[in-house]
This record gives sequence, C-alpha cells and structure tokens, in this order.
Amino acid sequence: MKITLSSNDALKVKELLKTKDDNIQAADMFLFYLENDACSITKPMLEKQKGLANATDEQAYVQLMAKNLGLDSRNKQDKEMMTRYLFKAVKKLSPAAYLDNPYYKNIRVQPTHEGSWELRYEPYDSFEAFIYDDALVDENQNYLERTRMGFFDEPFEFLAVAENDVTWMSITPNEIETMKSAIDTAHGHVVTFGLGLGYFAYMSSIKPDVQSVTIIETNPQIIGMFQRHILPQFPNKDKIKIVRREAIEYIEKAMTPVDYDFAFVDLWHGGEDGLPLYVKIKRMERRFPKTTFSYWLETSLLVMLRRCVLTLLEEEMSGATDADYSHAESPIDALINALHKSLKQSSVSSLQNVLDLVSDSALKKLAEKIL
Repeated sequence: MKITLSSNDALKVKELLKTKDDNIQAADMFLFYLENDACSITKPMLEKQKGLANATDEQAYVQLMAKNLGLDSRNKQDKEMMTRYLFKAVKKLSPAAYLDNPYYKNIRVQPTHEGSWELRYEPYDSFEAFIYDDALVDENQNYLERTRMGFFDEPFEFLAVAENDVTWMSITPNEIETMKSAIDTAHGHVVTFGLGLGYFAYMSSIKPDVQSVTIIETNPQIIGMFQRHILPQFPNKDKIKIVRREAIEYIEKAMTPVDYDFAFVDLWHGGEDGLPLYVKIKRMERRFPKTTFSYWLETSLLVMLRRCVLTLLEEEMSGATDADYSHAESPIDALINALHKSLKQSSVSSLQNVLDLVSDSALKKLAEKIL
C-alpha cells in the first residue's frame, strides 16, 4: 500500500489498531473462559452476587465471570475491559424461545451408535456459558468486536453427533441464531454446502417459497445417519436431494449458473478456519449471477479478514517490504501475503481511506479479488 497519512490521521489509525489488539485479547479471554470455566457459576453463587451487588442476573453473571478471569473492577484497564466487552455481550436466554423452534419440536431421534459415530443428546448445564450468536461489531467504536455469550438458568438439551466421543456438530442456540438470516432469505431452488444435522435443510424445506434443497456433503457417515434417523421426519422430504461430493469441486465442475436461486455455505467451525475457504468461494461467486450466496458466520469471517487487513496496514506503516511477504507459516499468513499483493497499488492518505478499506461491503468486494 502507498501510505501517506497526516500525523493526526496516523494517531487515529493507531487507535483503530489498538482496538484490533484489544479485540483479539478479549476474544482470547472469552475462549479461555469457555475452555476452563464455562460451568464454574452456580445458582447459589449467582444469588449471593446479586444480593451483594444489588445486580440483575446478567450483571451478577458478568461480575462472577470477571472474578474467574482475574479482572478487578478497581483497576482502570480491567474495568474498561468489563464495560466494553463483558456487560454488553453476556445475555440470559430463555429456553422456550428455542424449544419452540420447528426443528426442536419435530425432530427427535433415539441415541444410537454406528461404528465410531454416535447420535446423542448433550446438555448445557444451568448457568453454563456458551457462544449463542455471531460476533457483534460496532463500527462506530473503531470496529469493536464483542463475543456474544449466553446462559440458561436451567439445563438445556440439544441434538449432537460425535465421532470417537468428540462432538462434531450440534443444534444449539448458536446454530439457530446464526442461520436465521440465511433461512429467512432462502428461496426457489436452494443448494447448501455442508449437511451437519440438517437444520438449515429442514428449516428451508418447510418454507412455501423454497422448491428444492440440494445438500452437498462429502462425509458418508454423516449422510447415512441423516438419511436413516433424521430425514424421514422431514415433512417435505421430497424437496431434499443429497449429493456426495466435495464442495469446491462441485462448484468448480458441476454447478451451473442456472441451477440455483440461493446458496448457503457452511463448511467451517469458525472465522479463522473458515476465512481461506470463504475467500476461495467468494472468488467464484461472479460465475453465478443468478444465485444469491449466503455464508454461515459471515460476520466472524469478515472480522478475521478485517484483522488481516489491519495487520497488513500496521506492518507496512512500520516499514515492511515485499520481502516480508514472500513466505508463510500458516493459512492466515498466506492470506496476508495475498492481501499485500492485491492492495499494493492502493493509496491510503487519510483515516477515511482506512475506514473505507475495512467496511463490511469493502471487505466482501476485496474477498472476491484477493490474488
């Protein structure tokens, strides 16, 4: 990039970069909590904290989380972290809002083992923390990112599939919330890349304006279990077609511009592992002008891409040269190298140039042309 920022704008860009670093620190903090302390809060603890602090359930929950994370509200930096990232991101959820979902109400399976695979029900314990929706990004606060965490005040059961006792897929509130927009906009002839437990296929197929749902899935065990235990319960199973094929290969070699009105891509676990695939498929979109593409966790994917662009900007502001982008130790490194090449002729002469570069719409366009 050709960077010629005024001293004033350079300071403002550094504030943006500082928020990027704070976002990463907060995300790591949440991940640590989920991996180590997700079940650490109990009802007696919450009730005690509510009484001590005259707090709501959510406020008391955040205060207990903060203690487990070693945050001290008397410390200015810790208090800012709690205010910016915790209090606005944690939510007490209602089980009824999810149990009333058509998939939850109508799809019931008997737990079963098939080789190393198992269909089973798993619980969230009372007051267990979990991510319930995609990231929440505030562009008016230098693209502050919040991880939306939720909890129930009673146990909550959900369907899952595991291989060798390791859960691969599940139908949790996160799936329901993060697929809502795609399901609402699905129409006509639909293709979905990734089967999971068939939640998107089910919810799309019950829409009157959806004529067919083609599922592209490569895992024969997942396909078999779905066909035997879940698909027979679909009210519109005649709308469903399953193609066993790798997604990228199908798009490149089998999908034509007139096949589908809507495509939903769900091939990743999160933003970091999904970003390289997202970029790859975004480059293919132009071949299908008739098809509306929707991507699972697209906000998280754009969060990761924005971080990559800002990291590149930070490095180039510090004097990085072409030689620094000639090797990569990870897929994200490789993507930053490709961004360096794609943005080499871009001019950055103001804060507004930077903000224009990292907006959602700009990032989506950039994803389509990364070299």
